[in-house]
Amino acid sequence: MTRRRLPRVAFGALVVLLYVFLLAPIAVVVIASLNAGRFLVFPPEGLSLQWYAKFARSGPFVRSFSFSLRLAAVTTAISTVVGTAAALYVVRRARRSSLLRLLMVAPLQLPGIMTALALRSSTTRSGSAAAATPASSWGTCSSACPTSS
Repeated sequence: MTRRRLPRVAFGALVVLLYVFLLAPIAVVVIASLNAGRFLVFPPEGLSLQWYAKFARSGPFVRSFSFSLRLAAVTTAISTVVGTAAALYVVRRARRSSLLRLLMVAPLQLPGIMTALALRSSTTRSGSAAAATPASSWGTCSSACPTSS
């Protein structure tokens, strides 16, 4: 195997492992839902669609599921239109110092800020806050600082 090909194969293997890690629990739940027994167990005692038939006959579940699908469709449509318009404004019209641009881009920082707060909280509760301060300060700064684009 050539030196150039090794990182590509390793990255591909990592991606496959990540997908397996993310999709395996869903596969287990779907397989367990096909159980013919009275209780959901894994591996299934037999194959049956009885749980899906019971769900389809249950009025409250079907109404709730239908409402969730309609709500998701409306939310997706509105979010797509508003998000696309905001992105086009930020890219094409907004000046760097514009307050409206700042307000539109600010939510992008929220995951980094929450990660920084959680890191800071966990290191100060560990009992050795004085020793953890340099590490937590570095982690807080590196996770909350925006990257240049």
